[in-house]
Amino acid sequence: MIRKAFQVFRSGGVSAISKKAYYVYCYALEAYVRPLVGVQEAVILLNGVEVPVTRSALDDQLPFYTPAVPVDSNPSYEAAEIEAIRKYVQPGDHVVVVGGGLGVTATVAAQAAGDDGRVTVFEPSSTAVEVCSNTIRHNDLEDRVWIEHASVGEPQNSCFTYGPQDDLRRIPYDRLPDADVYEMDCEGEELPILLNMSARPHVVLVETHGNHDQVHDVLVDHGYTIDSVIDDRNEIGADRTHIRAVRQVDS
Repeated sequence: MIRKAFQVFRSGGVSAISKKAYYVYCYALEAYVRPLVGVQEAVILLNGVEVPVTRSALDDQLPFYTPAVPVDSNPSYEAAEIEAIRKYVQPGDHVVVVGGGLGVTATVAAQAAGDDGRVTVFEPSSTAVEVCSNTIRHNDLEDRVWIEHASVGEPQNSCFTYGPQDDLRRIPYDRLPDADVYEMDCEGEELPILLNMSARPHVVLVETHGNHDQVHDVLVDHGYTIDSVIDDRNEIGADRTHIRAVRQVDS
């Protein structure tokens, strides 16, 4: 344990140790304390989407602890992503969601694509996959949403999993399926995905993480026109923007 902590310190300094300690603390609460105290089933509304979750009496009581999965409704949850999906996804579209999270964007995409559409979700977090599956089932969309518990390329850091991700399946960039629309929220992995994927969807909706200029340039190099950019850097931090890009089709 000491040697592991020293390796973390050498690679990231004090801040890395603090972050690691925080994750260990939260993981212990999620995996052991919360189930011991007991949880109750609940349904919350995340930007109008019903999401089944569990609540514990400890959720608001423990210091420095934020549940991995939200326990309260939030009308503006993933507002930029959802607004973009509702604008760009058409009936009959195949939508690929890289970083499915709790299934909110997948649900909205499936509803927009309609009975003739389909949604493929890639999500590395086991916690998120479970909630995402429950969300899709709760909203009666199992016939048009397929969820893959896998990481595209290198495993991304997930805000929904404090514990380790063992035996995580990886999808090579060039094995990503063709689709009409890609919606990507993959915690920094978006740049290598866009650089190396062979699929060329008509629309790419991507959240950047400190790499806006590089993502912008790659999309333009691949024949996309930047339709709009939503800049969230002053609101949610982490140097995030939302790029909406449409590919030009040869006539």
